[in-house]
Amino acid sequence: MKASFTLLSMMILLSAESARPQWIQTSGPAGGSVRPLATIGSELIATSGATIFNSTDYGSTWKRLSTPAPSSVYSFFVNASNLYAGTNHGVFLSTDKGSSWNDLNNGQPTNYSVFCIEAIGANLFTGGQVVSNDYSSWYGTVYRSTNQGLTWIAVLTIPYGNVSSLLAHGAYLFAGTSDGGIFRSSDNGTAWSKVKNEGTESMAANSSAIIAATGEGLVRSLDEGANWITTDTSAAAKRVNYIAGIDSNLFAGTRGYGVLVSRDSGNSWREVRNGLPAFYPDMRSIAIVSDENGTKILAGLLNNGVFRSTDLGTNWSEANNGLVATYVSGIFADGPNLLAATEFNSSSVGRIFRSTDNGNHWITPDTVAPAATCFMRKGINLFAGTLRGMIRSSDSGARWTELNNGLPALSFDRIITSVAVIGDNVFAAMGRGVFLSIDDGANWSPVNNGLTELNVFDLASIGTNLFAATFGNGVFRTTDNGQTWVAVNSSLSYPLMYSLAVKGTTLFVGEASGGESVFRSTDYGNSWSRASTGIPSGFGVTKLLANGVNLFASVYSQSSPSGVYVSTDDGANWKAIDMGLPAGGSLAANDQYLFVGMQGVWRRPLAEITSVGETPQSNQPETFSLSQNYPNPFNPSTQIRFEIPVSGFVSLKVFDLLGRQVATLVNEQREAGSYSLQWNGAKMPSGVYFYRLEASAFTETKKLILLR
Repeated sequence: MKASFTLLSMMILLSAESARPQWIQTSGPAGGSVRPLATIGSELIATSGATIFNSTDYGSTWKRLSTPAPSSVYSFFVNASNLYAGTNHGVFLSTDKGSSWNDLNNGQPTNYSVFCIEAIGANLFTGGQVVSNDYSSWYGTVYRSTNQGLTWIAVLTIPYGNVSSLLAHGAYLFAGTSDGGIFRSSDNGTAWSKVKNEGTESMAANSSAIIAATGEGLVRSLDEGANWITTDTSAAAKRVNYIAGIDSNLFAGTRGYGVLVSRDSGNSWREVRNGLPAFYPDMRSIAIVSDENGTKILAGLLNNGVFRSTDLGTNWSEANNGLVATYVSGIFADGPNLLAATEFNSSSVGRIFRSTDNGNHWITPDTVAPAATCFMRKGINLFAGTLRGMIRSSDSGARWTELNNGLPALSFDRIITSVAVIGDNVFAAMGRGVFLSIDDGANWSPVNNGLTELNVFDLASIGTNLFAATFGNGVFRTTDNGQTWVAVNSSLSYPLMYSLAVKGTTLFVGEASGGESVFRSTDYGNSWSRASTGIPSGFGVTKLLANGVNLFASVYSQSSPSGVYVSTDDGANWKAIDMGLPAGGSLAANDQYLFVGMQGVWRRPLAEITSVGETPQSNQPETFSLSQNYPNPFNPSTQIRFEIPVSGFVSLKVFDLLGRQVATLVNEQREAGSYSLQWNGAKMPSGVYFYRLEASAFTETKKLILLR
């Protein structure tokens, strides 16, 4: 009887396991913005924002830790087995290599960004910047703790500056500021003297010299900072982010010039790019591992992840296996072949990664391309709409060509949001309406007669009928390749439309909000009926995707997490399929899998989606998170979603490129939960903005684009 019970129990457990939703994160696209790096013995720690990765094989493979850092990490410092993290909310300590963190901010301001950490004996120092709550004033500062971070006192203040680097060398502690010079103390920070007027971003030293990166180039001191000699005034030397070294070998990571290498303690330097990204290699951190297996130099790059050198910086190779920290702006599936587009931070370029095996392995492109948001195939040609216009590939995405003749001048108006094909005609949607090419993208012309709303978010076709979803005036239809458009909005309750999808001759449209979510038309848009039963009221639909009998919707709301739903009966009923998925995002599917692009690419078998029911997720989030706004670009409104696992004071604000606050969305106590808020930029000019979430010890900032 006991054996029978055990066998039955095992069968039940196996059945439950097989029924569990199986979203998995694919192996890429790998990379992202990595800053900083740290070594604990031969183990490496890397961060991208608040996401932590570790490697136990010198960067050959990376594993994402389940617990994020308490806030965005600017710097690491290792003392024995203790790992200290400088963040935009002070300093934290981990004694288990980043798996958990302890707050060490007693006596430090809550709005203290820690850019550097150093130690001399029992004295622990932090350097950074404190900004007032209204951002009207700021100062650089150094704090000291004599009890391993339990309490702190300020020992140096630099008005309207920041302390960017700390260095202990000989009997001295050096504090480098961005624009206030270099300071030196011989009594653990009690008294300071300025030893150089020019500011510095980073300092490093060996037994014979101190090296500092200044706006005038790389400088060296052989007498503990009393005198300084300029050793390199090249353009690369004036754009150094970080310096590290081992013995007489020094490495200076630059903004856009690769790495400068010195073999003689900083007396002379040479620029090295071998193996580094061709487009603007922006090196933000350097870590060195040296043991019985040799010396490895690891570098964290903005947008490009980690690169490694095994020959003291002469040659470099990518080391991003498992390090998936890229945001996917667009995804496309063509059989087992996948394309995933990523965008570099604060730019309109990125990379388009390829996979030929459903995301098991990814091919990193050799070159950059305009950041893509949408794809469409026409014969051997693959078109991609980007933040800079249209690009085309005839080799399944290996190489791309820009095709913008006839499109608007490079601006926010040339951001392409959708591509459609009818016969020999290719259509592109953007903030200036719809453009047509009859020669595979070589030339374009506007086709907007009757299109009273030019902010078009999506296109779809049924035969010779082309439909346009607009953000402001509903759905339009043309039957003559865009020569004339008519509105087809009967029974549609809301004018802001994000997405279209077609199954056979049935047309679906997803609304931005308004409570109805999805509508269906079986007569080419002449009439519409509600098709959103099962999608909670108040959800907006950011993306619709038809695949066989399945209709998928990526959704968001103001009170619940974003997610993914499926309908197998043309929208009559929907069910959530996002358990185990961090959030909704861009969608693609083939005959085996549904893919979601967010931080990396996630997938789930279609057979499992249509055969297994799913229990709704708890509304209680496990970690702090700030999602990318949607839509992005937008006009004039966009949704911003965030999650907080504990109750506390929450601030969500919007800033322009100059750092000026332009909107306050949240500035109050909030209960733990998931929230989605709308920002209306109707009174703001077109441009790039940033939104920042501050909650407890968590802070994160993301970019959004207002497009008129």
